[in-house]
Amino acid sequence: MGLLDIFNTKTPLDDIKNSFRFLTTEYGFQLIKTEQRPDFKAMHFLVYRNDTSKLQLEICGDTTWFHCEIRRLINGQPAKYSDKDNCIGFESLAILESNNKYEHFDYYAGGTTGLNGVLTNTENLFKRYKTFLTTDNWIDVKRIEQLRDDDFEKKFGNRPDHSRPTFFGELKKQAIKLFTKNEYQLLIDSDELSPFDSSGMVDSLTFEKGNNQIKITQVDWRDDYFIYRIEVNGKKVFEIDIRNQDTFKAVERTLIKLKQQL
Repeated sequence: MGLLDIFNTKTPLDDIKNSFRFLTTEYGFQLIKTEQRPDFKAMHFLVYRNDTSKLQLEICGDTTWFHCEIRRLINGQPAKYSDKDNCIGFESLAILESNNKYEHFDYYAGGTTGLNGVLTNTENLFKRYKTFLTTDNWIDVKRIEQLRDDDFEKKFGNRPDHSRPTFFGELKKQAIKLFTKNEYQLLIDSDELSPFDSSGMVDSLTFEKGNNQIKITQVDWRDDYFIYRIEVNGKKVFEIDIRNQDTFKAVERTLIKLKQQL
C-alpha cells in the first residue's frame, strides 16, 4: 500500500456519512450528532433531524452491524423507543413497500452484503420514501403490524395475540409500584433502551436504593428467553421458568420473592 492509499483509506464512518449525505443536501435534515459508542452494538452513531417532516433518524453502524431507527418528533421531542406507534426501525419501510416480501439480508451488515451493500440498499430505500422523509406524513404502522402478523401466521399457524398479557409486561407494572412505594429508583427499563444498546437484548428492570441494587432479567433472548431471574447486587437469588405456567401465578410467585429482598 502506497502513501497515497494510506491517506485515502475510508473508515466505516466516512462510508455512512457519504451514503446519507443526501439527507442534508436534498432532504432538509441536519446532522446533529456523531459519536463513537463502545456500549452500542456498532461503534458509530449518527443522528439526523428534520423539523419540517418532524423526524429524527438515528443510524448506528460499522462493518459488523447496522440499524436505523426512525423516531417521530412530538412537541419537538423524539418519541420514546417504547412508543411503537411513533418509532419504527428502517426495515419497516421495506416491509411496507414489499408486503413483507423483501430480503432481510439486504439490510444485514454482517452477511455477504457487507456494510457497503447495506448502505447502498438503505440509501435507495430512503430515496424511494422521499415523500415520507420530507413531509409531515407519518407511516402506516398498523399496516406494518398486520404484515408482520400475516407472516407469523404463515410460519406458525396462528396469529399473535397482542392483547394477551405477557409475564414481563404484568411483572413490570406491579414491580414498579412495589419499588416506588419502597423508595427505590428505576435505573434501567429495557423497554426504554435504544435498539442500539448492547444491554437491551433481553427484558430487564434494575432498581436501586442506597447500596442495594435489584435486577429482574430475562436470562437470554435466544435459548433461555422463557427463564427470568432476580439478582441482588449481582448475585442470583431466584429463577423462574415461565413455560407451562399461568402468567399471573408466575408474576405472583416472582413478586413474593421480590418483596423478600426489600
